[in-house]
Amino acid sequence: MDRLALYSWGANSHGQLGLGDIKEDEVLAPRKVCVFPSAMRLDEVIKMVGGAGHTLFLDQRGQVFSCGWNDKGQAGVPTCSSTFQKVEALSNERITDVACGWDSSMALTREGDVFVWGSNSHGQLGLRDVDKVSEPRKLVGEVDGRKFQRISMGLRHSAIVSTDGELLVSGASNKGQLGVDLQGARCSESFLTVSDLPPVREVACAQHHTVAISRDNQLFAWGDNKHGQLGIDPQKGKIVTTAAKVENGSEVNNTSRIYCGWTHTCLYSSVLYSWGRNSYGQLARPKDTPVSECWKAGVALNDDLHSISVGSEHNMALTGSSGTVLAWGWNEHGNCGTGSTQDVFRPTEVKLPAASLIGTGAGHSFALVYNQYTAIYSTVIPLLALPCRRDRNKSLRPSFRRETSSSSVIMFRARSQSSIGDSEREAKFVQERIDAVEKHFAELCSVFAAYTRKAARLRDKNDEVAKTIQTYADAEDINRSMSTCLVNFANTLSVVGDYSDAQVQRLNSKVVAPLSQYQNTCKRAKENVKSTFAARDEELKRKRMLEKVREENPKNQQRISQAKSNLMKATVEVSRVVKGLEEQIDSFEKQKLHDIKTILLSFVTVQLSFHAKAVELLTKAYQDVAEIDEAQDLEEFRETMKATESSTKLSAVKKSGFRQACSLMNLHNRFSPSPSSLRKGKAHKTTESLDSSKTGHTNSSESVQVEEYDESTDDSEESSSIRDKKSVRSRLKTM
Repeated sequence: MDRLALYSWGANSHGQLGLGDIKEDEVLAPRKVCVFPSAMRLDEVIKMVGGAGHTLFLDQRGQVFSCGWNDKGQAGVPTCSSTFQKVEALSNERITDVACGWDSSMALTREGDVFVWGSNSHGQLGLRDVDKVSEPRKLVGEVDGRKFQRISMGLRHSAIVSTDGELLVSGASNKGQLGVDLQGARCSESFLTVSDLPPVREVACAQHHTVAISRDNQLFAWGDNKHGQLGIDPQKGKIVTTAAKVENGSEVNNTSRIYCGWTHTCLYSSVLYSWGRNSYGQLARPKDTPVSECWKAGVALNDDLHSISVGSEHNMALTGSSGTVLAWGWNEHGNCGTGSTQDVFRPTEVKLPAASLIGTGAGHSFALVYNQYTAIYSTVIPLLALPCRRDRNKSLRPSFRRETSSSSVIMFRARSQSSIGDSEREAKFVQERIDAVEKHFAELCSVFAAYTRKAARLRDKNDEVAKTIQTYADAEDINRSMSTCLVNFANTLSVVGDYSDAQVQRLNSKVVAPLSQYQNTCKRAKENVKSTFAARDEELKRKRMLEKVREENPKNQQRISQAKSNLMKATVEVSRVVKGLEEQIDSFEKQKLHDIKTILLSFVTVQLSFHAKAVELLTKAYQDVAEIDEAQDLEEFRETMKATESSTKLSAVKKSGFRQACSLMNLHNRFSPSPSSLRKGKAHKTTESLDSSKTGHTNSSESVQVEEYDESTDDSEESSSIRDKKSVRSRLKTM
């Protein structure tokens, strides 16, 4: 059984999924690819990318394979095919990277040369007076003989980074995506240098924008910014024509990688950040999240991130601890693999076995997955599909341990010192043993490092919870019992965070660091093995020389004796080196057993210490919360409400006192007899005056002004349905 299997899904209108005779335009859920060329081995594939309707695969040997749409020659093969074919035009090159535009392709060689092919309608290949190129063509004069280290292709433009960090661009520039002044031209048919940039190490091209990371970890962006895809507030500029530094790029570090979809950008710096358009869920956030908020919290993946791949408007992520494939964003063609065409607004697991590699095209996706019950030796350590209710008497995972043959052990312990073959087999056995230890310790280091990073994230989340609860407690001034208990609860969680921080530090120092140092230990052990092979080669050389002397001068006993003496010395040296190797490997094995025992015991001790303290503190936290006096706090709330109502009534009485006084006087004057007409007139006049005052006061305090105004319109597609709506706002008149 093959170790890996390939699955593909999404748009398939041009056969870009590599499924062969399957003619479906859309494949909504992962489907296994079964047909491959003889030269293609899935366990050697290292990159999978796609354009609008074509796909490129790259393997460890530098071979490129393609399938799908080929009307502009973008597949790099003579004919269009719905199954993978080798790009023979690159057979003599060692390719290290590939990239796809909408209908064009690019490849980078180990020597730093760049090959381009496909559509050149907007000058994206950097070639003059050519509409398309059907076979890969090497850029030489077009780039003045420079060598390159990075390549990227967007919708209709391309970018390449030289070994000196110089960034060159070519293609469409209608939205400023090239970052160079073309004097009014909408595209460039040759590669131009982006000026005013420090040396660049990473670049990513999108539909109409470009993003780059400099060697000193600054983030730059330019082009279309209609949706904030540059990481800059769109109000400050919807088109940026020159490279602008993204001030919010403080999360960039030496390991950061940048990725672009059509209208969104992703930055991976131990945490995945994204910004730009979110109409289809590309950012895995609520639609109304401001651009400025995108830097404050990464995409929630609930696991350690191993790698990501970004399509036109959808994303995929591969987790490092379980090999789970997650997808989110635009899903019109089933490119998220959920079985439907509804857009996905949060990272959702794709139903696949544990995966080792993922890739995306504009609207299609790929995953290389492990076949069940296959030994897995990679940086991703997936959990194999096992029954949920496991037998406690059985191993959690299938065992892939390679048993050491008894003959090898006997050979190692009972070696014939005069046998060259035995010494060679012994050296090979020792080398294989060291290689196995190095590999397994590297895997353990990767897993424990991921575990430690996850513990660190939990520590940070714990601190956030404690801070939020403390803020709530500080703001609460009515429920005194609840406020006091929340303060205690927040303090207890802060202490838990302190112990969690100590846990992370101890895991780093006692587990991860010793495991990471084993690479040097194994390297030194391999040097000893090399000396054994060198001594063996010398012994073989002396043996052949003796045989040659005997053949040429069988009677020359002096030369024969000298050759025998030299052979004897070489044999003694082999014996000495092999004996030393035995001692070295014995010491190595002894140290390895001690170290693995110490490391795992340290891990268990750190965990026991933390969890024991955590149980103690969380018990106290439980008591803190349980001490909230609900009845008392409710009574305090009711008392506060009563006091508020009394105050409101008193205020109302004060305001209406004048009105009531006027009403009583009016009744008195209306029903009491007057001694004279003059006094009647005065009373009448007084009544009218008071009634007038009363009416004026009432109208002034209770009238409402309604003002209509037009909403500001947006020329974007998303706002077209609400352009003609009006909103109404109310405000009280001032007296």
